[in-house]
Amino acid sequence: MKLAEASVTVLENKNQLLPFKTLDSLKIAEVCIGTAEKNTFGNILNKYASVDHFGVEHDTPQKLRDTILARLKNYNYVIVFMKTT
Repeated sequence: MKLAEASVTVLENKNQLLPFKTLDSLKIAEVCIGTAEKNTFGNILNKYASVDHFGVEHDTPQKLRDTILARLKNYNYVIVFMKTT
């Protein structure tokens, strides 16, 4: 848990977006690039709010990537996690 907390990087907090407010009314997605499996990062997010998981392998076909991208348009926020191995 401490490792995950220490590994989170915010590149820019534009318009004071973070921390999210009114979590119960937001639709949030987590996209993991590098694996389709649920992961520790997503599990930690779900402790704070209901977050839907989408996973994309490095070799995921473009058609499936496009489908996921279209589904993400229905979310208020999309959190991206990149897994490298």
